[in-house]
Amino acid sequence: MRKNYRKGIGRWLAGVLVISMTLGQIAGCQVTGGDKNGGTTSGYLTEENTDRADGSQTTTEETTTEEERKSIVSGEYYKQAKVSGHTNLYQLDMKVEEDNIYINKMFAFGDALGIQYGVGEDGYLALYDLADLRQKAVVSCPKDTYASDVFSNGTDEVILYDKGNKELIRYGALLDQETVMPIEKGTPDSYLMSKDLTGFFYTNAEDGQIYEYDLRSGEESEVCPAYSGEGKDTTLLGYAEEPEYLVVSAYDNTAERVEVRCYSVTGEDIKETGDYDIVQFEGSGDKYYASVYADDQVYQVYGETSGEEPGILFPDNTGDFQVGCDVEHGLAMYGSASQSQETNTQKLQFRIYNVDTGKCESRLAVTFPFDETNYIYIDQGTYIDTYNFFAFSTSGLTPEVYIWDLNDARSISGDSRVYRYPWSYLDHPSDELKQELRQQAKDIGDQNGVEVHIFDEVTECSKDIYRYEASDNALLTAQSLEVLKNELKKYPDRMLKNLDDGYGSILKIYLAGAIIGTDETALTTAAGVQNTLENDTFLVIDINDQSSYISTIHHEIFHAIENHMNYTGCWFDEGIWSECNPAGFDYDYDYIANENSYDNTYVAFSSGDASEIAFIDTYSKSFPNEDRARVFEYAMTDQQNDNGFFSYERIRKKLKVISDQMSACFPEDDGVTLMPWERVLMYEK
Repeated sequence: MRKNYRKGIGRWLAGVLVISMTLGQIAGCQVTGGDKNGGTTSGYLTEENTDRADGSQTTTEETTTEEERKSIVSGEYYKQAKVSGHTNLYQLDMKVEEDNIYINKMFAFGDALGIQYGVGEDGYLALYDLADLRQKAVVSCPKDTYASDVFSNGTDEVILYDKGNKELIRYGALLDQETVMPIEKGTPDSYLMSKDLTGFFYTNAEDGQIYEYDLRSGEESEVCPAYSGEGKDTTLLGYAEEPEYLVVSAYDNTAERVEVRCYSVTGEDIKETGDYDIVQFEGSGDKYYASVYADDQVYQVYGETSGEEPGILFPDNTGDFQVGCDVEHGLAMYGSASQSQETNTQKLQFRIYNVDTGKCESRLAVTFPFDETNYIYIDQGTYIDTYNFFAFSTSGLTPEVYIWDLNDARSISGDSRVYRYPWSYLDHPSDELKQELRQQAKDIGDQNGVEVHIFDEVTECSKDIYRYEASDNALLTAQSLEVLKNELKKYPDRMLKNLDDGYGSILKIYLAGAIIGTDETALTTAAGVQNTLENDTFLVIDINDQSSYISTIHHEIFHAIENHMNYTGCWFDEGIWSECNPAGFDYDYDYIANENSYDNTYVAFSSGDASEIAFIDTYSKSFPNEDRARVFEYAMTDQQNDNGFFSYERIRKKLKVISDQMSACFPEDDGVTLMPWERVLMYEK
C-alpha cells in the first residue's frame, strides 16, 4: 500500500465557485502560428500599426532573422551574461542596488522587456533592450502598484492604474509619461483592461455596476446592460475580445451563492456555462485561455470564441505549475523547482507547450547551489515574440531575471507526445470514447502481460478494508493510461507476466477515482493498494492523485513482486535487511500508529549522523515491505539520484539487497544486464 499525501486543492480562488454555462458555447481550440523553437522562425512579422488612445500609433516590431539572432547572442553583452554550463540561458542585470526589491510584473514591450518592480514602498517601471541587455529607461511609478495594475499588449506602451488617485497613467516608448486619465464616475473595485489597451473596465464600488473608461475619448459609461450588481459582490475575471464579453463572477448576498457568466459589453446577451469553477480567463482576438477547476484538479483550457470544442492542455509533469501564458502566440509555459539538501543543489525546470499541437516544444533544466538560506522560487515568465525568447524571474535572497533563448538547439525538447485533449474528455465523455479508452487499457495490458481496468470495471475488484470508487473522468483516465504504458515499459519482458504463478492470478491493475478506508485498521485514504484476495492478484491506484501517480505505480508493483518472491521461496532475509537499519531500530508494524507518528529519526535530510540515515520518509518505518517498496519506487523514478536519497549509504545498501534478491528470483534479471532499478547506483554518492 502507498500512503496518500494528497491535500485537496480546495476553493483557493477568491470569489469563483459555480458556473452556469457550457464552455463549448464560447470556445474552440485552433491556435494558428508556426513552430516556436529550434530556430525555425525565419520570416518577418508584417508591420502592424495599432491605434493608441490619443490617436497616434504603436508599431509591432519585425521578428528577427536567425542570422540577426545569432549576431545578438554572440555579442559581448550576452557572453558576459551567459549562465555557466548553458548555451541558451542568460542572466539580466536589472541595475538595482537595493536588496529589498520585488518584481511585480514582466511584459514584452515592443522589442524590449518591461519590468514593474518595487523597492520597499517605492515603485519603478524599467525597460531593458534585449539586443544588448542594457537598461533603456527607468521611471518612478505609483506606490502600491501590483501586477493587476499593469496593462500591456506587447507594443511600445504600458498603462498603469494608480489606485490612490484613481488615475490611469500611460507611458510611451521610452517610458515618458504621455497621458494621465482620471476615473471620475465611480470607484473601481475590480478592474481589467481590453487587449488593445483602449477600454478600462471596472466594477463600481458605489453602485455595483460595470463601467468602461474609453481611453480614446476619455468618456465613461455603464456597460454590460444585462448585468445587475445590486446586492452582489462582483469580480471581473477576464475579457473576451471577439466578440466582446466580460467574464463576471458575482456573489449574490441574498442567495449566498456565486455565479460566473459572460456578459456582452454592449448588448443584452448572456452566455451560460456548465458546473465548473473558472479560475482565470484571458482573451486575445477570437482566442482565449481559461483555467478551470473540476474534480479536484485545475485544468488549462484553450479555445476560440467560434463555438468549436475547446482543448485541454494536460502535462503529466506533476510538479509543474503554469509560469506564463501567451494566448496570442499559442504558448503555455510551465515550471517547477526542487531542492536537495544532500547534494546542496536546487533545480529549476521549464517546459513550453504549443497549445494548438499540444506538444512540448522547448525544455530547460538549470541547477543552482543550495542551502537553507537561499531557496529559489519561480515567479513568472513572459514570451518575447520579436526574438523568440522566454524571460522568467525567480525570487529568493534576491530576485533574478533570466533570458532563455528558445532558438538554441539545446532548447528543443524532442518530446513527440501530445498533451492536449478535447474538452469532451472532461465534460460528459461519450460511450464511444469510453469504449475506445477501454480498448487502449486492454492493449496496454496485453503488451505487458497484465490486465488494466478503468471506469466502472474498478468496482469489480476484490475488497477487504478499502473500497474503490470508479472515475468517470476520461481526461484523467486517458492521461493515466499513457503514463502507465510508459512506466510498464521499464520492466524486462515477461517479468510482470510471470507474477501469475498460481498463487493468485495475472496481475490486474485498476485505475480508480478514490481509495477509501472502511476499517479501523485502514488509512482514511490511500494513493495505492496491492493485495491478493480470492485468488485475485491486483493493485489499485488513485488517478486523482497525479502528484504521486508514477511513484505509486512502481510502489504497488513492487509489493506484487515481493509477494511473488515470497511464494517462490525467494523471500528477503530479515536478518540481512535489519543490518541496513541502525542498531536497535524496530518498525511500527501498524499503519495508523505510523500515520500519527512524527518521528523523523533516521529519515533522509533530518538532523543527526548521516551514516545512520536509513529511511526515505516516516512511512518507510511502518513495515519492512513498505520500506522496500519505497526504496524501489524512488529507484525507478529518480534514476539520476536528483533527490539525493541514494547518497545515504544505508539506503543504497537497501537497494543493493533488493536488487540482489530480485536477480536470484527472476530469470529476466540475469545479474549482468543493468536493470532499471539499479541505474541510480551508478551515480556518485
